[in-house]
Amino acid sequence: MTINLSKKLEENLFEGFRLLQGLQDVQWHCENDHEFFATGCEAAWLNGVLYCNRPSTSLSSFINQTSEHFRSLGLTAVWRIGLSTIDRLALSDMLLDLGFEKISNSPEMILDLNTIGARRENLLEFVPLTEDRIDDWLRQFAVSFELGDEDRVFFRTFLEKTLHVPNCTFKSFIGFYDGEAVSCGSISFFGEVPVIYNIATNPAHRRKGYGTAITQYLASHAKERGFQTVGLFSTEAGFHVYKNLGFSVISEMENYLI
Repeated sequence: MTINLSKKLEENLFEGFRLLQGLQDVQWHCENDHEFFATGCEAAWLNGVLYCNRPSTSLSSFINQTSEHFRSLGLTAVWRIGLSTIDRLALSDMLLDLGFEKISNSPEMILDLNTIGARRENLLEFVPLTEDRIDDWLRQFAVSFELGDEDRVFFRTFLEKTLHVPNCTFKSFIGFYDGEAVSCGSISFFGEVPVIYNIATNPAHRRKGYGTAITQYLASHAKERGFQTVGLFSTEAGFHVYKNLGFSVISEMENYLI
């Protein structure tokens, strides 16, 4: 059960990256039993291998191939190893032997929507993203994650695309307090388990429960659509917020950098 849920979260993540296809220098590569993703942006988390379903006997040549591809583009690359990866231990050992550094684990967390706690949604007014609200959304996210100018432009282009793709499953929202935008978040309804992304609160308004409020709002939004479970990939900063909301860890995605 846990493995299946984890793979559903990872499938949702892969679909989110596919939405980036065609933006700026983004390239999405898919070949038979493996896929990898590359982009011309500087943000390392956007460049790399999402999963690799190859037996250990052919891993070395594939790692060299993809590493050379990223080097030719002048990009830093991240390999992500989740439960969708075959021979994940062999891949991890091989990446370390080839000079990759393990930089973090991203806990994969789920919440049973039947047990969702008392809401703090009424702290904020939540507004769906529209073109005239992109600056409001982007301001919270960019300040929270210290995005550079290039990444801001990229996210703007991405958000615009999500508003124009027919039947897009990726939805974004902004939280307002007394008419001022203070937080933002997104949720993807692709697949069987919706996944929450991009939770951010303006640093000037942290420790007021706004991150909790928008996470609860997105979870409730999923419940209203008839889903029983919602997931997310936690950051270190958000982990205790999500634990306090009732999210539980089902697995971890390992991140390696070269």
